Amino acid sequence: MNYLNLEEDGVTKFDGHNIYGYGNVRLVPHYYKHLIEPEAHGKTLLDIGCGDGVVGSLVQDNVTYQGIDIGAGIYPEKPNHNVSYIRNYDDLLNEISNSEVDISMLINVLEHTFDFTGLFETALKSTKNTVVVALPNEENIHNRLDFLFGGGIKTHTLDLVGQHVNHRHLWLIQIPLAVKALNVVAQKYGFTLSTKVNYIAYPNTLWKRVLYKIGMVFLPWTLKARNFVLVFKKP
Repeated sequence: MNYLNLEEDGVTKFDGHNIYGYGNVRLVPHYYKHLIEPEAHGKTLLDIGCGDGVVGSLVQDNVTYQGIDIGAGIYPEKPNHNVSYIRNYDDLLNEISNSEVDISMLINVLEHTFDFTGLFETALKSTKNTVVVALPNEENIHNRLDFLFGGGIKTHTLDLVGQHVNHRHLWLIQIPLAVKALNVVAQKYGFTLSTKVNYIAYPNTLWKRVLYKIGMVFLPWTLKARNFVLVFKKP
């Protein structure tokens, strides 16, 4: 099992099928290190929805990195020669359309878009080898229990009134339906789903983690996964 400690970005383990997080984890760096870095050597990488461009600080010298974002206000913007912020969605699509890269990544991005698959389709057209998509699983057991006991799914509720518009999610993401919708589009462009990885978050404290694992052991991944990653490849 691959163990990864990125200090301020948290600790994860990867068994080839699932990523296990311990405590507070910022997922983007871990997704990159576990799933993208092994095949990124000597490649061009487009990070769509890059936020503060954290992946650009992790890539090797022989990787050509470019980050692009429309500015969601979730992370502080750090524009430099490798990261650009484009405010208009159509301009963003045009910028991606004019790119030609080996690998594209869309990490927790599609749930913020109006049509869900449009940005993904644009990335497929501009990518030669691999497109990596990560999404939240909003049918997980935690959200269901919150809703049952009077809470709500925080990315959809009225708690977001007055906050940055791009904080909210426009789709309630369900793993099987998301996989199906993206697979249909990917196949149009000669891509196939090669890997699906689930992410589960564990408490840091040992006794809490033991109880949590016992409580989760018989649940399907559609309930216990907090997030999931889909890797599409072109043969």
